[in-house]
Amino acid sequence: MPLYKSLVRPHSEYCVPIWSPYYQKLIEGVERHATKMTANLRNLHYTERVKKLNSMTLEKRRHRSDLLKTFKIINGRYNFQSDLFFTYDKDQKRGHSKKLYKKRSRLDLRKYAFSNSVIDSWNALSDVCVNSTTVNQFKKCFKRQMQPETHS
Repeated sequence: MPLYKSLVRPHSEYCVPIWSPYYQKLIEGVERHATKMTANLRNLHYTERVKKLNSMTLEKRRHRSDLLKTFKIINGRYNFQSDLFFTYDKDQKRGHSKKLYKKRSRLDLRKYAFSNSVIDSWNALSDVCVNSTTVNQFKKCFKRQMQPETHS
């Protein structure tokens, strides 16, 4: 697993917003195969292998990464304007103060684009998370919010 985490995983997570969801099954297959290579875990289900290896599934890592990028874009951590990617929802009645507007799309190209696909997950976060002042604070808040999901 140390070899997998240092040599293979960086390649599978490189440019995720571009290839996701098109190559998702292929990349997840590589990860499933790599976790089976651990002798004492070979007969366990994939999610059990991941838990025993004290890791997260590719899907959860990708989800976390997308929300982290969104947090950084909205809070000006990158050197470009957030309004190039996102528009705040002016008609929000529920949710947090940084709720994003999701544009309707007919084409998969737009539907699966990073700036559109991450909006539902972002809007589902708590007000405490989206109003975090630092990246580490956001990571901790996100981890606490997702904790019940990891034990199901």
